[in-house]
Amino acid sequence: MIISKENDRKSPKIGEVYTGKVIKIVPFGAFVDFGFEKDGLVHISEIEEQRIDRVESVLSMDQEVKIRMIGFNEKGSPKLSIKKANNSYVPQDPPKEDKVYKGIVKSIKEFGAFVDFGFEKDGLVHISEIAENRIRDVESVLSMDQEVDVRFIGVDDRGRFKLSIRRAFPRVNDEA
Repeated sequence: MIISKENDRKSPKIGEVYTGKVIKIVPFGAFVDFGFEKDGLVHISEIEEQRIDRVESVLSMDQEVKIRMIGFNEKGSPKLSIKKANNSYVPQDPPKEDKVYKGIVKSIKEFGAFVDFGFEKDGLVHISEIAENRIRDVESVLSMDQEVDVRFIGVDDRGRFKLSIRRAFPRVNDEA
């Protein structure tokens, strides 16, 4: 396997760019052999800047890819990114908790909506965070490419951005 940086081949270095080969495609991403003891995973959210629904629409088996080492998971396996592999990549500051951002609805699911709010990955507005009143159908309230205001409310235990539309504006009682 070709790697762009020479090293001891025992452990890749976070931040370094390597060349590897796609060896397995799964619904949540692709495993890449990039010349180390352990293969790395490129999560579906780290393949392209925009959200993709199917890994196979972008990657194929044995395809050579340029990847950046971005960390290790809890089992010590490498976490990789294709979208961050270009040399001009500069890590972005994370969103600020409790700040309101403008966003665009990019995907609607039965449990909520994914919103592009200007960061490296979209955030999820859970169905319970869309409106003050309970709603049963997300599409009855939101539509694709709709512009919305969202409040960043944190990161879940899996590193996903959590957003709220219903908390984007203060209620009358909150201002007093």
